[in-house]
Amino acid sequence: MFEMGIHSYTQPSTSVSSVTRNIKDYGLTKECDCGANDIIDTSHSPMIQEGGDGDCHIWKWWDEAVIEELTLIDGNVGEMAEKMDFFTYLDDFYMATGEIKELKNETTKKIAKLEMELAEMKKKQSGIRIGFELQIVIAAAVVLLLLSILICLKHSKFKYVNGCRSFIFKLVRIGN
Repeated sequence: MFEMGIHSYTQPSTSVSSVTRNIKDYGLTKECDCGANDIIDTSHSPMIQEGGDGDCHIWKWWDEAVIEELTLIDGNVGEMAEKMDFFTYLDDFYMATGEIKELKNETTKKIAKLEMELAEMKKKQSGIRIGFELQIVIAAAVVLLLLSILICLKHSKFKYVNGCRSFIFKLVRIGN
């Protein structure tokens, strides 16, 4: 028989949630709640069949206590693994957030540069447009002047030439 301290008896369970519920009652403890030494043996021991000697102390099987301890440790390891995964994801999140901030800053700079280029292009385009519009007006005036001269010459006879000349001079004065 092994003597390793006092343990209180609990039903063995493989469920981690039930193990963590009453953690005091699980695993290998050193003494009973009343302060007496624990009696530990395997559940397959031929000497102890029912797990108790009739005293006030409660027996606990050694192999079941070890299984409970291992189940508890397994649950703790699982929780720690989840926490480590969380920290890994959190670290990745912070790295991604930093990269996104860098991309945002670069994009903001590019947008500002493009806005400046667009403003310069609008200035150049407005200057070109004014010059182009002025050229169109002058060309239209010249075309009208030439058309009026042709019309006058086509319909004129010598007596009407002086009238056409005065008409042409009036058009030229209006254009200036």
